[in-house]
Amino acid sequence: MTPLEKIHAVERAETLAIWLDARFRLPGTGLRFGFDAILGLVPGLGDTITALIGLYMLRIGRQIELSRHDMGRMAANLVWDWLIGLVPLFGDGVDLLFRAHLRNAAILRRHLQKTVPASRRRRPSPDEPEQPRPHPSRQTDDSPPLTRYG
Repeated sequence: MTPLEKIHAVERAETLAIWLDARFRLPGTGLRFGFDAILGLVPGLGDTITALIGLYMLRIGRQIELSRHDMGRMAANLVWDWLIGLVPLFGDGVDLLFRAHLRNAAILRRHLQKTVPASRRRRPSPDEPEQPRPHPSRQTDDSPPLTRYG
């Protein structure tokens, strides 16, 4: 997988995580939730569906050559989210706070930051003027951070 393909794969995982864990906001509060919490209201079936959808992020992890340790952490997050979600009401409350999919997307993003050169990670937005890149021999570790929308 090329660095650009890895970037796109992680961006897809982040978009999925937002939809599952933080797409909507409860008015009057800062509490964000997604389809994981909504589908989790259906006992057993809803949590199973979102856990199966979450397996897509594990597939992305394998494609971008994530370490076994990190793959295990991602799998543990999914299993924990699924198991605790099976408990009616209590599981739904914990599900709102745990956000397994966002945690897994963060693991993927950290791996990408470690493995893909900084000069390849950040793409300018259409509104942003093109910045000249320093010569590779003058590249520093102060490169712009990898951002969700950058």
